[in-house]
Amino acid sequence: AQAWAFGAALIAAVFAGLAYVSLRELKGVHFHVVLNFFQGFCLFCSVVVGYALDRFPIPPASSVAWRYLFGVGASAYAAEVCITVGYAHAGKSLGQVSILKFLSPIFSALWGALFLGETPGPSQLAGSVLVLMASATILYVKSAGSAGNSTKKSDAPSEASSCSETWSGSSGEATTTESSESGEQQP
Repeated sequence: AQAWAFGAALIAAVFAGLAYVSLRELKGVHFHVVLNFFQGFCLFCSVVVGYALDRFPIPPASSVAWRYLFGVGASAYAAEVCITVGYAHAGKSLGQVSILKFLSPIFSALWGALFLGETPGPSQLAGSVLVLMASATILYVKSAGSAGNSTKKSDAPSEASSCSETWSGSSGEATTTESSESGEQQP
């Protein structure tokens, strides 16, 4: 493979990391807003950059490629919806939930074998085993750590109250209320 391919993959990992950090800072923004903005921005950038680089070939209308393009689009959108919703509802388990994202290459190899007749090589199988073992270890260690911490009483306000967000009609503004353990609503 060419060196630029590895560089591009590394840069993609850096930007993905920045996106996940940004998601943590968007706690007050509803996940549907985040998801739709992300998808819309990606579409806009794809079209603009594609035309700017003269790399936006469109398959003929009769091409079977359209079926696969829609399949790729639908699968990628479903994946983004699931990961965004999962991250939005993970709460304190965000680290454990994010570990499951590491299974993407394993499912990619599995789908390639099932649908395309591809045969995974020894390095791909070894990598899959390493990813599964590392993920299981991280989940086990985090679960054991959180089980030990759950017996301690915390004075942190996040333990005593929960924050819920509702969207007010057509104005699109968020109203955030906190409810304490006694059920009282506080603005």
